[in-house]
Formats: sequence, C-alpha cells, structure tokens
Amino acid sequence: MIFVICGPSGVGKSTLAAEFRQRHPELTVSRSHTTRAPRGTERNGVEYDFVSEAEFETMVNNDEFAEHANVFGCCYGTARATLQKILDDGRYPLLDIDYQGAKQITEVFPAQAVTILITPPSMTVLQARLTGRRTDTEEQINRRLAKAKHELSQYEQFRYVVINDRLEAAVDRLDAIFLAERSRVSRNIELMKGFLSFNP
Repeated sequence: MIFVICGPSGVGKSTLAAEFRQRHPELTVSRSHTTRAPRGTERNGVEYDFVSEAEFETMVNNDEFAEHANVFGCCYGTARATLQKILDDGRYPLLDIDYQGAKQITEVFPAQAVTILITPPSMTVLQARLTGRRTDTEEQINRRLAKAKHELSQYEQFRYVVINDRLEAAVDRLDAIFLAERSRVSRNIELMKGFLSFNP
C-alpha cells in the first residue's frame, strides 16, 4: 500500500502527515528529489535529496522516477528505488505530492496507490490561512489561491477526500481510511490462503 496525500498550499498537509504518523509508525515518509534550493535548516538527504536540473533530467530520461512534476518552476520527483526500499522493509510509503504526481503513482502502482485529497473547509478559510502565515505577498497569495482552485478541480482522480477543518477530526478520517484499506481482501490474500491450506 502506498499512501498518497495531496492538497493545495496552506491546507495543512504537513501537520496532518506528522500527526498521522504518530498513530502509525509503520508509515515512512518517502523523501523526494528536487531541483529547488534548500530552505532554512533543510539538509540534503533529510528533508529532500537536492539535485541539479541536469541530474534531475538524467533521472527522468533513465525512468528512475515513479512520479515527477514541475511545481512553481522547480522539479520534484519520487524515485522508484526509494519506494521499493520502503516496501521491501515491510513498511508503508507516505507521499505528500501534488495531483500530477498522484495521478502518475496511480498509473504506476494501480493496486497499491491510496490517493487522498486534503481540502480546506472553504476557499475563504484557505485564504485566511495563507494570509495568516505572513510569508507571502498579496500577489503570491492570489497565485496560490488560483492554483488551489485548479488542484481542487482534479478531485475526481482521487479515491478519498478529507476536509481539514479540525486537526484531530481530520487525522481520525485519515486513520479510518488507512485501517479500511489495510483490511481489503486484496491486501490479505496470503492470510486467507493460509486458512484454506489448514489440514487438521
């Protein structure tokens, strides 16, 4: 199972993911490659794998990414090898990516991908959250809101939607999805075969 959460900037994905992982330590955040420069205290190999545009392009040409996208002029991608290592370790990858990447993950891993769109309660609330961060100019906020409307218009490609109105309630919804998906018959074939092979 590959757990994919998406949503516009300011919707609270990072906070949700952190709280969700507190409940499910078997989830591992899948680290992305990016061409953007590190911000603040970010370190290469910790928050991201920072690479040059040439290195990123080489990885694209070598089909090393399970998904990749250009977001605000910077490239981001999830390496197939990164996902495979998490799965081989018996853990569940958790991806925080945009809708373009979610679509690609679904195409590459149709049986494993669990895609969830995180939304604000309303666009007015999202605007207030972006303004309250005091990190963007009015022009940047308007651009993020326009991009948010476009991202939310892609809702039909997702399996689930979770409204981030209250943090604890939103994490509860993620928790319910995670437990239900783990209980799918298709994810428990070996268990069922074990029952059928029993000979008293």
